[in-house]
Amino acid sequence: MHRQPVDSATAQDTLLTVLATLRGADVEGYAVREIAIIDSDGDLAGRRAFRPLELEPGTEIETTLTLQF
Repeated sequence: MHRQPVDSATAQDTLLTVLATLRGADVEGYAVREIAIIDSDGDLAGRRAFRPLELEPGTEIETTLTLQF
């Protein structure tokens, strides 16, 4: 498992939009299957699952999760 801080988070009304960039060098040798938002207490706030993706060093994936509370 790899954890890192998000790039940015903005709140408006009941929506929280979180942007994160995952770099291939940080997960080299692993197949990424999901990206999750975990709060400071360690609770799962949201996640996005997708087909396994292997990133090579020098590549990255940027994702945005919009959560409604």
